[in-house]
Amino acid sequence: MLESDRNYSIKEIGNLKDFITVAYVIIEDIYQKVTPTHIKNRCNINTSKMSDGEIIT
Repeated sequence: MLESDRNYSIKEIGNLKDFITVAYVIIEDIYQKVTPTHIKNRCNINTSKMSDGEIIT
């Protein structure tokens, strides 16, 4: 299992927007650690409208 260097402290999530924000931050951190370089540096990444982390979330 993937261990995270960050300690996330989530006491209470009040609404859906907060949940999605927390989920995005966690997913983005993990995605940056596990994504191979050839995927991070693929063609046309600068013209995309959403990041990979946003799509996954």
